[in-house]
Amino acid sequence: MKKVKLAGTVILYNPSKENLENILVYLNEVDRLYLVCNSANIPKVSLSKKITYIYNSSNYGIAKSLNIAAYQAIKDGYEYLLTLDQDSKMKASIVKEMKDFISKTDIKNIGLISPYQDILTLEDKPKEKIEYKMEVMTSGNIIYLDAFNTIGGFKEELFIDGVDIEYGLRLNKSGFKVIRLNYLVMEHSLGKAEERKIFNKRVIISNHNALRRYYMIRNTLYINKWYKDIYPEYCKMLLRVQRGQIKRVLFLEKDKFKKIKMMIKGYKDYRKGIVGKLD
Repeated sequence: MKKVKLAGTVILYNPSKENLENILVYLNEVDRLYLVCNSANIPKVSLSKKITYIYNSSNYGIAKSLNIAAYQAIKDGYEYLLTLDQDSKMKASIVKEMKDFISKTDIKNIGLISPYQDILTLEDKPKEKIEYKMEVMTSGNIIYLDAFNTIGGFKEELFIDGVDIEYGLRLNKSGFKVIRLNYLVMEHSLGKAEERKIFNKRVIISNHNALRRYYMIRNTLYINKWYKDIYPEYCKMLLRVQRGQIKRVLFLEKDKFKKIKMMIKGYKDYRKGIVGKLD
């Protein structure tokens, strides 16, 4: 089996003590860990020589921070990069098994490998052990850095929400496969998501704040614009999801007027061609 030269990165933004403790769990499975800090006063996680801290001057968002880590990993000679959110819980054994999969697989046309992310959802876990996807959530992935270089990295115009969706679609468009290993299950919490019963029907409420709602609406519209001619059915599904989110905000979530106001702003800013971080 070939040796897998794997670095990892975690994007930190005002992390809790538990967030920082999570990082130590998989530290032994990576050769280098880049902690990209988007907020001030990040405490030192460990004295390990494997850890490199990268301090940004402000909150650069997900896309730019991932690009900083990926290009540093390439410069340092790594072939693969494990990408994680600070609130993700990942067993070291999952990283090891993904590395084993890579070492036994012809990786040339594979752009990204992901475990199954166990989130609060109404969907059943797929029965297939290995599944080809249009996209997966960023956290827990191992990205192939040659593919990353080929397609040009993560889309910094999006700043945060939709970054993983767009990256997966661009990988597919460029001929790279996005593979999910459903036999590897990773815990992932999506903010303050909760399940409710409405007239005996199960409903998932995501409870994202108003700012996230802005990015979700704006960036979904951009993704639709860029990919609707290539993946029309998929893009229609993305728009349906956002329409459903509008209804949930209106009828089931708190701070609905503030959230709806920001969603409208997201739509207007899309029409104006505004991208990047909202000032």
